[in-house]
Amino acid sequence: MKKNMVFFLGLWFVFVGIAQACPRLHQKITGKHVSNVGPIREQPGLMSLDEDTLHNVDILGYELSAQVDITTQLLDGHSTISMAALDDSVHETWMSFHGYDVDSVYADDRDVAYIRGGNDSLTFVFNPALAPDETTAVHIIYNGHPQHEGGFSPWGGFFFRTSVAFSMGDGFSTDPPPMTDYVMPCYLNPRDRATFESWWRVPTSRVAVSNGVLVDTVNHGDGTKTWHYKLEQPVPTYLMSVAIGDYMTVVQQEENPLIEYHIFPAYETRAETHFSNVLNFMEGFEERFGPYPFDRMSYAMTSFGDMEHVTCVHHHQATVQGSHTYDWLLAHEMSHMWWGNWVTLGEWEDLWLNEGFATYCEALAMEHLHGSASYMDYVVNDLMNPYLSSGETFPIYDPQSYWSYTVYEKGASVMHMLRQLLGDSAFFGAWSNYGEAHAYDVAVTADWQQELEAASGQDLDWFFESWVYGWGYPRYYYAAWPGPEDSTNLVYIRIRQNQTTQTYFHMPIELLFEYPGGWDTTVTIWNDAVAEEIFTVLIPDTFLSIDFDPNHNILCRSYYEAEAVVAPPVAGDFHFSGAYPNPFNSTTTFEFNLPGFADVRLRIFDILGREVTTLSGGLMPPGNGRIRWQADGLPSGIYFAYLEAGTHSALAKVILLK
Repeated sequence: MKKNMVFFLGLWFVFVGIAQACPRLHQKITGKHVSNVGPIREQPGLMSLDEDTLHNVDILGYELSAQVDITTQLLDGHSTISMAALDDSVHETWMSFHGYDVDSVYADDRDVAYIRGGNDSLTFVFNPALAPDETTAVHIIYNGHPQHEGGFSPWGGFFFRTSVAFSMGDGFSTDPPPMTDYVMPCYLNPRDRATFESWWRVPTSRVAVSNGVLVDTVNHGDGTKTWHYKLEQPVPTYLMSVAIGDYMTVVQQEENPLIEYHIFPAYETRAETHFSNVLNFMEGFEERFGPYPFDRMSYAMTSFGDMEHVTCVHHHQATVQGSHTYDWLLAHEMSHMWWGNWVTLGEWEDLWLNEGFATYCEALAMEHLHGSASYMDYVVNDLMNPYLSSGETFPIYDPQSYWSYTVYEKGASVMHMLRQLLGDSAFFGAWSNYGEAHAYDVAVTADWQQELEAASGQDLDWFFESWVYGWGYPRYYYAAWPGPEDSTNLVYIRIRQNQTTQTYFHMPIELLFEYPGGWDTTVTIWNDAVAEEIFTVLIPDTFLSIDFDPNHNILCRSYYEAEAVVAPPVAGDFHFSGAYPNPFNSTTTFEFNLPGFADVRLRIFDILGREVTTLSGGLMPPGNGRIRWQADGLPSGIYFAYLEAGTHSALAKVILLK
C-alpha cells in the first residue's frame, strides 16, 4: 500500500455508485444441521487482538460465495471457515465480523451456536468441543449493506462508486489496520494465514476480480454471472479482496501470461503506456528475489488506491495518465507480492518490513530501468529528502503512525544504507535467504537482522539499535583544517552530532577531498563517540575542501562549521588504553596514543595463545588512534590484544561475552 495515495485527489471520495439491477441471492440450506438461527447471547463489541484469548484455532481456508446487488448496495454472503483446533479442547472461538445481519451459523459435523458481539464480532460455540488437532468447517449465512471506514478520507472496508464496487483490506484510522471483516467473518491477525476460494455473483455487465486464478464463470441467464477464483497459497485476510467493475481485461499474452490488467474502457489508450513497464518490473524483481511467488499478477482500476491485495492490486484510476509518472507506484505494489504477501510482517509494529521494503523497491525499479544514477537520484530525492523534511523523529519499529514517512521513506533509506554498508553480495544474499526462510509465512525485524548478520558475518546490533529502534537521524557538524606546515599531507577532522533526539549514530562516514587538481581521495572514518570526535587523516596533497558523505550512504543532515577551531591532537607518549566496551558482545574498540607516525597492527590471541585474527591500522599519524574489532564467529572467553606500533608494543586483556 502506498500512503501518499490516501490524500490523492480527495474529491474522488464524494462520488456515489450508479444503480444497476441485480436480484438478491437466496441461499437454500439442505442436508445441513442448523443448530441456531439467532444469537444465544449478546456480548460487548470487538476485542483487540492483544486481548484475544479465544483464538485457539488455526484457520486453514476461507470460502466465500457472495452476491453483490449494485442497485441496493447489498451483499448476501455464505462464508465457510475451515479450522483446526490448537488447544486441548476448543469449546468456542472468536472471529471479527463487521456490520452484517447473521441469518444462521452451522457445521456439518456438530452443533454450533453463535454469539454476536456489538455487531462487529462473532463467536462460535461448539458442541461437542473440538479435540486437539481436530478440524471442522463452520458456515455463516449473512446479508447487509457493506460498510467502510469513516472520516473525511475513508480507506478500508467496502465501497460502491460510479463504475466500480470494491473492498480495501486495510484501514488508515483503525488499529490494527485489517478490515476484511467488513466483507466476511475472519481472523485479522497477520500471523494466521489461510487459502481463499470465492464466488462472486454480479450483473453480467460487470467483471468481478478477486484473488488467485480464475477457475470459471457461470452465466445464470437472469442478468447475473458468477466469477469463481481460487487462491491456493495461504495469506493473511487483509490481502483478500474483490473489485467489481465494467472492466475490459488485457493479458500480457506471450511475454508473461500471469500479468493482466482490468481497465475501464475509457482508459484503454492511456493504460497502454501507463502499464508498459510492468513486465520490466517483474523481470527486475525476479532477478533480485527469485521467481514470482503466486499464480497471477494483476492490477484492477478502482476509484482510489493503491492496495497490494494478493495477485490483484487495486490501482487508483487517476494515476492512469498515459505516461510513466506513476511507474514508482506500479513497482511498489508489485514488489509487495514478495514483501508483504509472500513474506508478511509478524506484528504490525514491524510494518516497515512490508512498506519500507516496497518503497525501497521503487528505487530498485528505477535502477533496473535506467541504471545506477537513476537509482541514486531516487534514493536522495524521493526517499531521503521527503523523510528529512517531514519533521518525524519516532522509531521505524513500533512507530507512532503506521502510514508515515518514517515507515515508508526512512524504512527504505535504511535498506539503502544496509546495501551500502554490506555490499550487494551480502545484502541481496540476505534478502534472498530471508524470503526462502519465511516463504508464505511471517517474519519480524529480528529475523531480517539475523539474515543480514549471517550473510555478512557481522554483528549489526549497533546499526539496528540506532536506525530501527532509535529515534530520528544524525545531524553532523564537521570542520577540517590542514596540519602543521611541515606536514602538508596531514588534515584534522572534527565531527560532532547535535540532533534533538537522544539517539546517537555509530557510522562509517566517507569524506571526499578536493585538491588543486580536482576531487580525488575518499577516506572512511568511523564516528562512534557520543560527544565530538577529532580525527587525523593522511592525504596525498594539500586539500581545498571536503564533500561529506559524497555517495549518500547515510540518511542525515550535515553542516560545515567554517569558523570552528580544531586543535591538533596531542601526541604525548605511547599508551595503549585497551578496549571499550570490555567485556563486549561482538564489537569493541581499542584506543591508543602514538608519539609519532607508525605502522600499526593489532594481533588477537585466545587464552591458549593461538592467534585468531590480525587487524591492520596501516600508517597512522601521531595522537589518538582507534581500531575496531568485530569478533564474529568466535566463542565467548578471554582474549589478548597485542598492539604493535613501530618500535612500541603493549598487551591488553579483553573479554568476549555473547
